[in-house]
Amino acid sequence: MQTPDATEEAKRIDAYKEQLAELGDTADKLVHAHPWKALGAVAVVGLILGLLLGRRS
Repeated sequence: MQTPDATEEAKRIDAYKEQLAELGDTADKLVHAHPWKALGAVAVVGLILGLLLGRRS
């Protein structure tokens, strides 16, 4: 048997899962609608991460 706090926590987790699923669906639709923009955004993020991590060594 779960305590009331655990039940509330489970409800919050379920709500976050639903929001995350909706966000994933939205991202999927956006990438399918604008694949080149999505590819460009991923390339820019990868370049920035590469530059930042490359400075560490």
